[in-house]
Amino acid sequence: MTSDPEAIARDFLRRIDTAAPGLVTALYLTGSVALGDFNPPGSDVDGVAVVCRRPDAGDLAALRNVHGEMSGRPYLDLIYLTEAQLSAQPSDAEEVPYSQDGEFRDSGACGQLNPVLWTELSRYGRTVRGATPAERDVTPDPDLLREWNVQNLRTYWAGLANYVRGATADGRDGTEPVDIEMLRWVVLGPPRLHYTLATGGIATKSQAGRYAAERSPRWAELCDRCVRSRGGEPVTATVDDMRSAAELMAEVIEDALRLEAASR
Repeated sequence: MTSDPEAIARDFLRRIDTAAPGLVTALYLTGSVALGDFNPPGSDVDGVAVVCRRPDAGDLAALRNVHGEMSGRPYLDLIYLTEAQLSAQPSDAEEVPYSQDGEFRDSGACGQLNPVLWTELSRYGRTVRGATPAERDVTPDPDLLREWNVQNLRTYWAGLANYVRGATADGRDGTEPVDIEMLRWVVLGPPRLHYTLATGGIATKSQAGRYAAERSPRWAELCDRCVRSRGGEPVTATVDDMRSAAELMAEVIEDALRLEAASR
């Protein structure tokens, strides 16, 4: 299977146009593809598909079959919105069809349907079909973006930092190997949100690693290894690395929330 995002998107359009003619009226690529940080096989092809109607049972079956035919990395992970939903900029609480990690879901609250996605779509979205985001007047709300980042840091990321701290508590061999993808996730995630709160912009995961290293040189080596791993270099990770990651997460979260409080 090709790893070219545009080719994957156009292959999807060919398949769904055959299975459900006229259903998908627009398609935009977001995430690492739009931000210029696409690194297969670890990266997936994320995007937003606009549909001409709320998908019925037949439409959902067609979408499920097409995503099933295209299984395998890089996954094509799309969120399906009607024209009205795209104009209204729905939140992650709204239930919509979407695919995640290559698996199509008929409906559910999609965590990626958030102000970060809207900012990516507005500023960087790559149009594969349809009018551009600018032509559709897709406009992010900076206040919602800031509020979402703060809430995400306080809940998901703070909770994950506590989990990592507990899972690597004294007693485990520090040289024991761990999943490098998990290390990348926890090291590069919080700095992305910190960057947004500090600048109003959107950082790629690789940029976030460099940003964290510049702000706190004590984490430079850990961040550099995560960035190099994301770029495809063979990098190992250990329990001691995860212990350091828990400290990095706590520090970045605390500083991001401090910056946010000072800005009010």
